Amino acid sequence: MRRVFLIFLSALILLFSACSTGGKRLSTEDLSLAFSCRARVSCRGDDYLCSFIRTGPASASLEILSGNGAGLKYMWVGDGFTETYRGLSAQSGACILPDGAFPRLLKEAIDCAAKPDALMAEGANSFSGVVRGSLFHLEADGNTGMPINLSVPDWEMEAVFSDCAEPAVAEASAFQ
Repeated sequence: MRRVFLIFLSALILLFSACSTGGKRLSTEDLSLAFSCRARVSCRGDDYLCSFIRTGPASASLEILSGNGAGLKYMWVGDGFTETYRGLSAQSGACILPDGAFPRLLKEAIDCAAKPDALMAEGANSFSGVVRGSLFHLEADGNTGMPINLSVPDWEMEAVFSDCAEPAVAEASAFQ
């Protein structure tokens, strides 16, 4: 009877470990939200492939690589915002993108997630918070602490992150 119980317990542990996002179970303090990645974003029926870099709360960039808007690049540096497209550039003191624009939502949700006490744990490496009055869900990789999925259901936006890494020195210096 004891042997059957140990076998059952071992099988249960294996089952639960196979269903996780890998690595350890993260707390909000374990999240690594300074990163560079590719992001596949779906927003209100449109799909985009993007390059996203975040070096800190006031330093991020998003470039649309495919789909409508390919070539558009948005940069947040301190209190400033810059939008570029095919050599043209426009700067402003604040982000001029509409509230529901996916580049703005993505950046603001990640910034929100980086604030102390802004996230609630939902499960293994899964967290939720509020951005622009809407609930968002963030799932992180248990090995790196970097995001692997972000969704804002009220805005019909989901981003799946891949090739995540710490921002390279050249990428980080672009924000200074």
